Amino acid sequence: MKQADAKRLVLQKNGEILTGERYDADAAKIERLTFEEDELPEEYSGPYELPWLDFDQMVQFLGSVHSVKYQHGALVQEFDALSSTYDILSTIKVDKQKPGVRFTNLAIANGDTSQFSQDYKDGLAESFNDFFPRDEPWPYRIAGIEKVAVPAGVFECTVVEGFDGDKKVKFWMINDMPGIYAKIIQERIDPFGELEYTVDELKEIN
Repeated sequence: MKQADAKRLVLQKNGEILTGERYDADAAKIERLTFEEDELPEEYSGPYELPWLDFDQMVQFLGSVHSVKYQHGALVQEFDALSSTYDILSTIKVDKQKPGVRFTNLAIANGDTSQFSQDYKDGLAESFNDFFPRDEPWPYRIAGIEKVAVPAGVFECTVVEGFDGDKKVKFWMINDMPGIYAKIIQERIDPFGELEYTVDELKEIN
């Protein structure tokens, strides 16, 4: 045994580290995405606008941010609860002269770090993607403005619901922090009929 307290248990066996966290039913409630594709407009029009339409504003803001960290959780169907599986660290590099923004995405689990993707936007690349650094969903709708509480704090967000291929997505885009999401839910039914459900919540802004 390496560590044990009221919230966390860490065991080491044959060189492998096993981690368990206390199940909190109130903190782990699942928000299923119940909208369907035929409910969403082919072209969005409504009382709200996407918050990150000004790329120069994004460049200026992200120039002061070194990295953001998200807590990634996946559904454990037997308990109808989320299990925190690993952290996602996105380091941010801004070129104000070009201008351009690069997110380098790293997965951190059991002390190991590995890069799994990069997202880049400049005058040409991703120039029409107002959801950068995420892919633009289609179709989608803007569900409204709301405050959401995540480990990093409470943020006022524009909430978007939509589809990324066969996957339903729900984004909380922080209104005054272009490029940073407070929360992301993704769900799909896999080819075997099983539910895949993940939640990313903002943990740190550095």
